[in-house]
Amino acid sequence: MKVYGSILAVGVLQSLSWGASAFTVQTPQVAPATLMKSATDAEIMADTDMYPVNPTYESIQGGGTVRTYQMPEWATKAQMAFKSRGRPLRATANLWIGPRRQTHNMSINNMDGNQTPYMSTITFKKLAPVIRVETSDSLEFPAEVSVWVPPPEKSDMINAKIKHLWENATPDQKQLIQGADVEGGIGAVRTWNIPTNVQSVQLVAWSKDTSKKSLKAKIEVLQGPNNKRQDYDLQCGGSTQPFHCVFQTPGPNWIIRAYNKKFVEDGLFELAVIPVETTAGAPPAAASSAATVVSTPAESTSTLPPPQQSMSVQKQWWQ
Repeated sequence: MKVYGSILAVGVLQSLSWGASAFTVQTPQVAPATLMKSATDAEIMADTDMYPVNPTYESIQGGGTVRTYQMPEWATKAQMAFKSRGRPLRATANLWIGPRRQTHNMSINNMDGNQTPYMSTITFKKLAPVIRVETSDSLEFPAEVSVWVPPPEKSDMINAKIKHLWENATPDQKQLIQGADVEGGIGAVRTWNIPTNVQSVQLVAWSKDTSKKSLKAKIEVLQGPNNKRQDYDLQCGGSTQPFHCVFQTPGPNWIIRAYNKKFVEDGLFELAVIPVETTAGAPPAAASSAATVVSTPAESTSTLPPPQQSMSVQKQWWQ
């Protein structure tokens, strides 16, 4: 007993000399969330007036590495860009309001993040949320990520741009996608056949004219009949919070295929696919009976036919 008493006394004296209890576990310090900086006018892209020309990317290692970005209290929009250095791009971006409420989610699975980088714009309420970006479990797949917040005047301009795109989209560009049955299967499927001279397209998902509810969708970007090059899972507010993103489609035979992942009673929304960049002089791709031709807006200089001359669409049994 005297031996044990001496050991205990020595431990107490050492703890007092170290300034901490000998039986206390020291917890690691957690790095605070990164406060976003506003994009300047010079950084906004000229052709779409929405995204910076050369955003500053942060390299995030693979293996489930997490980065968090604190939104300012005045912010209502955030923009993100993802790419890789020639490797597959696999990452997830979530928007959290508080510790438990997740309102937006985007899972990215891209076969080549260098050839087909990805940009998106999300809208949210003034609640100072946090964007959480996480890479995949594979250490071999790091990601280059850029997250920024447009200033209030640019945010209003972006909102007006998205609204203009939405209201001026042709019937070939904007499609209604119904939800699934009560058993939870995949809902309606819509496809857009991208002409050869279209190098990139912008996608707008919104439910303000239909169910006015949140939406869940699976978006696939294929090159060929069944060669899936880009795969995205989307969840967002939908009614007052439109989602906008840009997909790169260089070369021929690109098809965008979208599924509705919600129930038939509560998952009705619309999705519009509109060209961004086109190659002058290149002939448009032939239309497929199972896909919709994406035509350019009237003010574009593309060689695509005007909307009133687009081919009629024959819907298939799965549509």
